[in-house]
Amino acid sequence: MRPDIRYRCGQLLSTLEMVARGDAVTVVAELSLPSRPYVEGYVNRPLSPAVRRQVGLAMLDEEGVSLAARAFMKMAARLRSEGVLEGARLAPAGCT
Repeated sequence: MRPDIRYRCGQLLSTLEMVARGDAVTVVAELSLPSRPYVEGYVNRPLSPAVRRQVGLAMLDEEGVSLAARAFMKMAARLRSEGVLEGARLAPAGCT
């Protein structure tokens, strides 16, 4: 099977609008979906088999990171403690 790619969209909400109108289907990471539906008319389904990916954040020193990076680290730690990130490891500063 070969996909027939007709659109490429860089904005998630625009992509979801196209799906809601029936113009497209898409595959996105579940954690990237809005927490409340800004767009009605789409459903999310798990992939089978499940797809795993590794996301990392490297920084020179923890004190100089941006607010966004700090928020990412806090969210990752929370999701890990809630069991959402199965098998995730958060390496302390200076570790590889």
